[in-house]
Amino acid sequence: MAMTIRTELAISSSPAFTTPAFRRGLIAGLPLMAAYGVPAIVMGVAYKGAGFDFLPAVGFSLFCYASTAQAVTLGLWAMPPPFIALALASLTTYARYLVMGAHLHQYYGGFRKLMVMPMFFFLSDASWMMTAAEAERDGPDAGYLLGSGLAGWFGWVAGTAFGYLLPLQPSPRSLPQLPSCPLPS
Repeated sequence: MAMTIRTELAISSSPAFTTPAFRRGLIAGLPLMAAYGVPAIVMGVAYKGAGFDFLPAVGFSLFCYASTAQAVTLGLWAMPPPFIALALASLTTYARYLVMGAHLHQYYGGFRKLMVMPMFFFLSDASWMMTAAEAERDGPDAGYLLGSGLAGWFGWVAGTAFGYLLPLQPSPRSLPQLPSCPLPS
């Protein structure tokens, strides 16, 4: 497979957001529901084992859509929560999305930030790759970005809820123990 490097930016002056592209993205993203839903089941079980109630566990998946960040922060969880350590862990695992967003800016830079930034919330590694390929093939359409992203996000949230509701009762000792790293409070 030959790769090319583009040196010019292709920022669209008249960006599109169409329903057909949203539908195509949603359908193309259906495998992401399963791909993200299965590990989310494990997270749901882990949240239950860590003593979280259902709503906070599912709420965390609703608003923190990053499996790595959730796994790392769950490993750091204590009472009272070490907010600085949790924030640093989340920021470092989310950092790759800055590069992905910068890459997609060449296609969606013509949108007002108030419109495109919420769509980037649903961005995942796979939906980024799919959206970039779709933009190269058929031209940029933010409907595809949102459709493919929503599919994976829905799978993650539904998987977390399903895992939490499974009739499993993990003991706190059955959760993986991450090495502790003393951080200043």
